[in-house]
Amino acid sequence: MNALTFRPPWGTLCFLPRDDDCGMVKQIETRKKPVGLKVSERFAIHQGLEWDSGARAIIEEMEAAWPGDEDEGIWRALDCLEHYREPDFPRGVILGTARVDEVRPLVWADSPRSLCWAEGLTAYVLADPIMFAEPVLARGNQGLWRWDPRWQH
Repeated sequence: MNALTFRPPWGTLCFLPRDDDCGMVKQIETRKKPVGLKVSERFAIHQGLEWDSGARAIIEEMEAAWPGDEDEGIWRALDCLEHYREPDFPRGVILGTARVDEVRPLVWADSPRSLCWAEGLTAYVLADPIMFAEPVLARGNQGLWRWDPRWQH
């Protein structure tokens, strides 16, 4: 199975449900260039070791840009960062899997679901996330990489 490493807290936010029952907080993963994930492909979400120190600022910027009801996912992401400290987020683990529903250029309207915005990014629209009951220890890699649970000890 292919795997993709996310810097904390982004991997966790792919499995955090929104309060409005409209999916997960982070529904779109963005990358500067295509990584090779295909539509309908199920892949493992690996949360890396290095915390994204700019995460809070990015989410607060999205909150300012999307006031009102449309920012449910943004509000939930900020709430998560308020209630959990950086060390509380699992690292160096496979959190679960998701399916790629669509691959396309990111557009501004995607911002509340991707929790970011920058021109020229590739958007991987995620669907059917399945979070493991217990994260699986795994050494990650940059870009798209192969993960087989039988390799883990």
